[in-house]
Amino acid sequence: MAIRLMELKELTGHDVYELMYAHNSYGEERPFEERRAAFWTAENRYLSDDGDGRGMDALAPALCRVCPIFNWYGPNQVTLDQWRQVETLHLAACPEDRPFFQEVWYWLEKGNRGADWFWIMGP
Repeated sequence: MAIRLMELKELTGHDVYELMYAHNSYGEERPFEERRAAFWTAENRYLSDDGDGRGMDALAPALCRVCPIFNWYGPNQVTLDQWRQVETLHLAACPEDRPFFQEVWYWLEKGNRGADWFWIMGP
């Protein structure tokens, strides 16, 4: 099974990892209401946490190698260089997931406003 990137309208629950653009800052310098408003939006993308091989569980081996202190239940700033490394490692073992990475890159190019990082938020 290939990894599947989902949109908000496709979700049936909240046990997902959320990919957020860098400008949707989770930063502590922002008021709580602004931070909360960045979650569960149509511009974010989502990965399953169901252990079905189509979500974050499939990416875990590569993520652990590239980001050894990845916070599985909280916020993570992932640089584009780190994401490229995750992609390279993952695709070496699972080339069928290339469309997933292409979709993430398209999403980043479309709305990340030139930032060299993005957020992955834990469930």
